[in-house]
Amino acid sequence: MSGTSVANLGTGGSALNLVLHGASISTTSKVAGDAGMLLVAASSQYATVPTFATGSSGMSFSLWFQSTSTTGVRLFEFGTVSPQESFGMGINSGYIRGFRCVAGSCPYPFTEAAYLPMSDNVWRHVVWTMNPSGVWIIYLNGLVFNSYSGAAVEYVSPGSHPNNYFGKTADNSLSYLNGAIDEFYMFKTVLTPSQVQTLYQKGTIQSFLVRLTGFSSNCKS
Repeated sequence: MSGTSVANLGTGGSALNLVLHGASISTTSKVAGDAGMLLVAASSQYATVPTFATGSSGMSFSLWFQSTSTTGVRLFEFGTVSPQESFGMGINSGYIRGFRCVAGSCPYPFTEAAYLPMSDNVWRHVVWTMNPSGVWIIYLNGLVFNSYSGAAVEYVSPGSHPNNYFGKTADNSLSYLNGAIDEFYMFKTVLTPSQVQTLYQKGTIQSFLVRLTGFSSNCKS
């Protein structure tokens, strides 16, 4: 970490460094390593990632999180404001969801990704994989929790995405996240169940923190 910049340890190098906007690096709010990223809603804290491109081979997101937020917050929201196409994971009515929004409409499944309260400040590991054929799978603490397919879960359009946030929406339409994020990975491929289990197990022993790994199947921080 240097100032408000947290180094990207995956593919892409410093061009994809995380930038803190009020958010802090905490040595107590963490799962693995020395620290995690703490976000306080009352102080409007969030973080950003520079422009990156998505491809056509699938995508996967892996992170540990804890939250006391009960509704209408984002763990992360990536995409493009105009024309709108955003995608990410959020907490709504105390439950976690994957979502994809296009032109003001968010056709994510209205059945929650995990029927467990997510506002109890307990650390949980979640993985969301997006198959280019239109299949989403949600893993919770290393195991498949649910899957979705059909028009509501279409794949993210390949292209460049400049508006990328942790802890808030791009348009400030929802509250800020009150919680913490640790061990963030992003892959430009669809992880297998065994790879997800490996990430979950490593979460208890790996060093540091909020990781934006690049976009290849074998990258790690």
